[in-house]
Amino acid sequence: MVLEAQKHGCVREAMIITSALSIQDPRERPMDKQQASDEKHRRFHDKESDFLAFVNLWNYLGEQQKALSSNAFRRLCRTDYLNYLRVREWQDIYTQLRQVVKELGIPVNSEPAEYREIHIALLTGLLSHIGMKDADKQEYTGARNARFSIFPGSGLFKKPPKWVMVAELVETSRLWGRIAARIDPEWWSQLLSI
Repeated sequence: MVLEAQKHGCVREAMIITSALSIQDPRERPMDKQQASDEKHRRFHDKESDFLAFVNLWNYLGEQQKALSSNAFRRLCRTDYLNYLRVREWQDIYTQLRQVVKELGIPVNSEPAEYREIHIALLTGLLSHIGMKDADKQEYTGARNARFSIFPGSGLFKKPPKWVMVAELVETSRLWGRIAARIDPEWWSQLLSI
């Protein structure tokens, strides 16, 4: 994903997202405080992409970390229902990725990348996690005819798009697509023809 991101001018966003996907979600949702934590996390949502919620959260954390002392930042994480150790792990993995990218001579974009470019780069690693919405149901048909629904915690849950990619499929009471984004089928058909 990160190597493909170079072609699309979105290396920074790809590193943020791939490092976030490699750890346990830093957003916490305690059983006794689900509504409060959901409200705190809602400000990071993107109406079309849960992947961009990670970018929004990353940007917020960076701003806060610059403005606050170390102890104040820890307190902020606690009040915002963010696991401080997971945030640090996320930052460490991003730093490692950035070092590898630097050694490979891959430029990192300083300006925010376009939605389309970010998601095309992500698709290179998630082609098996594409789904098309069933017109009659709130379900998607994916690879190998897997039938899944968008996870209720997703920013796309209430207004599911026709085509999605998801970071993972998790089976509980049913098969859920977690961390979803709206995609255009032309994007992945272009990737498959390369």
